[in-house]
Amino acid sequence: MMQVLPIFARPFAWGAVDCCLAASDAFRAVHGVDPMRGIRGTYDSLWGALRVIRARGGFERMAQDQAAAAGLLPGQGAPGEIGFVAPEDVPLTGGGLAFCGAPGVWWMKSETGLVSVGRVAASWRV
Repeated sequence: MMQVLPIFARPFAWGAVDCCLAASDAFRAVHGVDPMRGIRGTYDSLWGALRVIRARGGFERMAQDQAAAAGLLPGQGAPGEIGFVAPEDVPLTGGGLAFCGAPGVWWMKSETGLVSVGRVAASWRV
């Protein structure tokens, strides 16, 4: 999993290296599957991200739909999974995506850098 840490070291940028794309880039590096396929390139600002999230029924619905479209299965919180971080933990956007780097350790990109999140509300695997 250490090979994905450089993904999270890149500077934060909406629509390029944000919580969704960094977690999806890490997942894609490990599994070859892109959970953000179809959304990449559709926003480049916080307001653009919020429009995409709203148009897709909210963050949780968007995460579930993207996982289903990528053919992912429900996860169990194991390393290599991608997970949905609940709105109470990411109030600005109503949720977020994180990548499980080790048992009980979820990495999430924030505007201030790499954040370790202790839990996710749902996760998916290949």
